[in-house]
This record gives sequence, structure tokens and C-alpha cells, in this order.
Amino acid sequence: MHLHYIIDFAIFNYMKELFEKLFEQLDDVIAQYEKNNDLTLQKTHITIMGQLALLLHPEAKLDQLDLAATRDLDAIVKGANQTFLELKKQLEKIHFIYDMDSEKIWLPQSYTTIHFYHSSKLVVDIVDPIFILISKALKAKEKNKKLMQQALKIFGKELKEKLTKEGADLAYFQK
Repeated sequence: MHLHYIIDFAIFNYMKELFEKLFEQLDDVIAQYEKNNDLTLQKTHITIMGQLALLLHPEAKLDQLDLAATRDLDAIVKGANQTFLELKKQLEKIHFIYDMDSEKIWLPQSYTTIHFYHSSKLVVDIVDPIFILISKALKAKEKNKKLMQQALKIFGKELKEKLTKEGADLAYFQK
């Protein structure tokens, strides 16, 4: 579910704050659930991918891209099922949804992440933008042509080399 407007710099900061608060609230909900049920849930690891990863990642160059707004979270969630259920509830409160097809998203095997949020119960990482862009170039090149043209100008040689390594059609984006 994508909205058709472009994100500006103020929205980048807003999105980061919004999701930091969301994960803090999720932590509180988990702690309350454990207290009420006299149990301990295993630590949950969330890896954010897709468009939201580009919006939340602190990479300074990303604010130079025309990024479309999104209201869905593409993420791999590993850990307690109760935490996953609570994550979905917290997302709904801020008018987002969890994309149930997240497991189908392809990323290069060599992808890397950065930490976004960490607590005793929750670790949230964001896939580095180069790998999100590679995924977009290989799996939805028509839809992402303009974005990839911008990204190639901004990320230059590093992105070109990684796209070539993964077998992307660079000529398509340079037309």
C-alpha cells in the first residue's frame, strides 16, 4: 500500500521518531505482558527491509532520492509470537500494517544492516540502503527505474559494482 507523494527531509526525521517511539512502546507492552502472565518471552529480532528501510536509515544521501511514502512494514520478525502480534497492534495504532509477504522479499546474501533499536527484549536492525536498492533493481526494475537512476548518480561506483555483481541490467537504468 503506497501513497503517491514524495518524502521530504522533515518526514525522514518524523518517521525515525515515530518508529523509535513505536519500538519503545512495544518494549513496554512486552514487559507488561510478561508481568501479567508471569513468564519471560524470548528476545525478538526485527530486520526492516523495503521502502521503510530507506526512510529510517540514517544514510545522509537518502534524502536526495525521491522516495514514495509507504504505510507498510516489510520486515523479518524472529522471536516470540506474542511480540509479533503486539508489533502488528502497535503498527495499526500509527496507521501502518505489517506486510505478511515480507518473507518473500529477496535480498542479496551479502546484505548488511545497522542497529536501529536495542533493548533486553527487542533488537531492530535496518538493511543498508545499497542492498534495498539492489533488490528493487532486480525484482521490480520497471517500477523503480526513476529511483534507480537517481540512486546510481548518488551512490555511484559502489552501487554500480554491486548491481553488476548481482547481474542487474545497468543499461536499463541509464536510458
